[in-house]
Amino acid sequence: MAYSDGNLLEHLHTPALIVVKGQVKFANAAAKALLGAHIVGQDVRISIRNPDAVALILGESGGRARIDNLSVGGSVWEVDCTLLGDDARLISLYDQSVQVSTARAHADFGANASHERRTPLAAIIG
Repeated sequence: MAYSDGNLLEHLHTPALIVVKGQVKFANAAAKALLGAHIVGQDVRISIRNPDAVALILGESGGRARIDNLSVGGSVWEVDCTLLGDDARLISLYDQSVQVSTARAHADFGANASHERRTPLAAIIG
């Protein structure tokens, strides 16, 4: 049984695109839900309106970049660009919002706990 790129990617829950020569040739259901069904056939610069992500996708080496506010304000996404050859790229989008929010909460808690611990001691010493 032969599988096209789209058949395999359609089963992923992660938003995934295939971009060829700067144009979105395929978007799985998760990518269409995130970016809109209209992105297939469009220039990637219109589909993903983030200069860092676009530079990565159109660049020569692939790699990863973090972008903010792709879906909603305050969201944090990781864009992974894998070169497939013949000017084709596999773009995977990973929502990092929960991890970033958790890390911020931990940092805030640590800062607040440290401050609260010092305040009574300063009153006694002072």
